[in-house]
Order: sequence, then structure tokens, then C-alpha cells
Amino acid sequence: MSDTIHSARGKSAGRRMTSAVAHGRKMLIDLVVANHRGPADTWTAARDRTAKQIGIERTYAARMWNRWSEMKDVSGEALMRLSAAYVAMCQRSEAAEARQIAEGERIARETADEIMAATALSRRTERMGPMATVAATPMASSPHAPSARPLP
Repeated sequence: MSDTIHSARGKSAGRRMTSAVAHGRKMLIDLVVANHRGPADTWTAARDRTAKQIGIERTYAARMWNRWSEMKDVSGEALMRLSAAYVAMCQRSEAAEARQIAEGERIARETADEIMAATALSRRTERMGPMATVAATPMASSPHAPSARPLP
């Protein structure tokens, strides 16, 4: 993909950027966005932190960030480190999503069970009258429950 561009005279004017540069820059941007700490943080600080965490030179990350269009290729080591960090970030994100889905399903099941119990209690109340609610409560069957006799 690193085709040579020829000038009108037929001489080589320079090589084009490879897709590895664009792919590496996209991974770097995604990693930096994930590392950004919010409004009080700068993008430069987040980029430098990211470069340190994944093990590439800060200056190389700055070059990919600022002058990517002038780059003709990316070093293999930097691309491998970016790829490994990007894959790890994606795996963490997918694991968190799976945990959230499982929690949502658990809450939905519990809510459905509570709704079914409330529906059964309301049907029982309709069939047996208002005293069914008092008899169905745990307090009414407790030995510590106040008696239902009238006060003197």
C-alpha cells in the first residue's frame, strides 16, 4: 500500500502514508480517549501517559498524534504495542459490558418475581377480602404481633 507518487517529470516525489500509520493513529487516539481524565486533564498529558503505559516513546506518540500525515510508516514495535494495548482495552470493555448485561438480567428476574408475588397477593385480596392482606403479612402470624381484640 505504500505506492510511490510520481511527479510530472517522472521522478519520484515521495511515498504515500501506509494504512498502518492510519490504523496506528486510530488505536492511539482511542487509547488516549480512554485515558483522558476529564476537563482538568489535557490531551497532551493523556497522550504522554498512554505512551508511557504501553511502552512507546513519548516523542513517537506525539509524532503519530501531530504529524501522522507526514509519516510514511510506523515502527513495528510501536504498532505491536499499540495493538496489544488496544486489544486489552477492548477486552476490558467487553467484559464490563457482559457484567452489566448479566446484572440487568438478574434485576429483571428479581423484579419479575416481585411483580408476580404482588399480583398474586392482590388477587388473593380480591378473593378473600381485606382481612386476607392482614393474614398474609408476616407480622400477623408472628407471636409478637398485637392481638386483634378491641381496646377497652
